[in-house]
Amino acid sequence: APAAFVGALSSGVAMGAFWSLGPIYGERVGLDAAGVATLMTSAILGGALLQWPIGRFSDSGDRRRALGLVAAVAAASGAVMVALGSFASVALAGFFVFGAAAFAVYPIVVAHLIDHLHQQDILAGNTGVLFLHGVGAALGPILAGVLLGWIGSSGLPLHFALAFAPLAVFALLQARR
Repeated sequence: APAAFVGALSSGVAMGAFWSLGPIYGERVGLDAAGVATLMTSAILGGALLQWPIGRFSDSGDRRRALGLVAAVAAASGAVMVALGSFASVALAGFFVFGAAAFAVYPIVVAHLIDHLHQQDILAGNTGVLFLHGVGAALGPILAGVLLGWIGSSGLPLHFALAFAPLAVFALLQARR
C-alpha cells in the first residue's frame, strides 16, 4: 500500500511542525497567549468535529481517494493562509480547516494499510507506518523552521501546503489505477 507509506511520512512532516511551531506561528501573527491557545484549539476542534464524516467517507469507497482529498484540503488551507497573509482571523479559520483535514490523514493511512494486509501482518505494517510518521515528525519542525526563518510567519502554512500537496497528487493518481 504505497499511499499509506507516503501518507504516514507526509502526515508526520506536517503534524510535527504543527505541534511544535504552531504556537510560534500564532505569536508571529500577533496573537497573545490566549489567542495562541485559541488558534491551536481551532485546529483540534476542526479535527474532532470532522473525524466522523471524513471517516464515513473513507469507509464508503477507495481510501486513496479520501486520502488524496483530505491531503488536498490540508494543502489548500496552507496555500490560502499564505495567499491571504498572516492575520489572526485568517490563521484561526485556516487552522480550523487544516485541522479538519490533516488530523484525518493518519487514521486513513492506517485504515488503508489494514485493508491491504493479512491479519498476521497488521502489527508489522502499523509499526512501519508509525516509524515513518515519527521520522517525518522529527524532520518536519526542522524544515518548517527553515521556512519560518526565510520568509517569516507564512513559512508554516507554506510548509503545510508543501507537505500535503505531493501526497494529494500521489494518492489521487494511485486511486485512478
